[in-house]
Amino acid sequence: MPLFHLSAAPTVLAPMLVGGTSVLAGAFHPSEVWDEIRSCGAAGFAGAGAMVSMLWNLPPDPRDAEVGLRFLSAAPIAADMYRDIEERYHCRIVTMYGMTEAFPLAYKTVSDEGVPGTSGRVNPNFEVRIVDLLGKPVPERMVGEIACRARTPHAMSEGYVSSASGGPPLQSIRIRSGSATGDLGLPGQRQQPDVRRPGQGLVAKRRGREHLLRRSRTDGDASPGRAGGRGGRDPE
Repeated sequence: MPLFHLSAAPTVLAPMLVGGTSVLAGAFHPSEVWDEIRSCGAAGFAGAGAMVSMLWNLPPDPRDAEVGLRFLSAAPIAADMYRDIEERYHCRIVTMYGMTEAFPLAYKTVSDEGVPGTSGRVNPNFEVRIVDLLGKPVPERMVGEIACRARTPHAMSEGYVSSASGGPPLQSIRIRSGSATGDLGLPGQRQQPDVRRPGQGLVAKRRGREHLLRRSRTDGDASPGRAGGRGGRDPE
């Protein structure tokens, strides 16, 4: 994955901070991925959900259970293949949801059992709500737009650097503390968790509202200006 993607940057930065090793492939060739992982002894694989689907569609190989991975990190992962992937490759799925301006809003770690079809537990650094068109919380078990607000300083992007035509060469454009993501979601159904309580909720991401998106996107990747889809509305 490109290193500007928020799912790829930590793959390089985190091992550097703890003295680990990252292996970057020059290109993604599904038929070669597992042999490359076996040869370098990788503990984890980080990619996009579409990559995992292509790997899953490869013909079954008796060596699939010997890949040696501890975890496979990608999003989204379809609920109907979630457990099958873990069983086939003898590893745990790590998944998450977020955007460039706020990441991750929800995540599932290696030690978590996880709930297929969800994006994991809400990050305690963020307040995450499911809201209606007016920005009001939706009733339980109803789909709405995912909105977020940082609970801790600097947890969320505070603006963009822009070079506007006719203006200063570089200028900072601040964004509001609360943002609507343009994606649809709903609270998870296990034990009826409340996504407004940090660390407690399970968020299942649904396909984004097309008229709010500036371009197609994968989890954790957003174009500048997309946060706050309707003018950076606060999620209240």
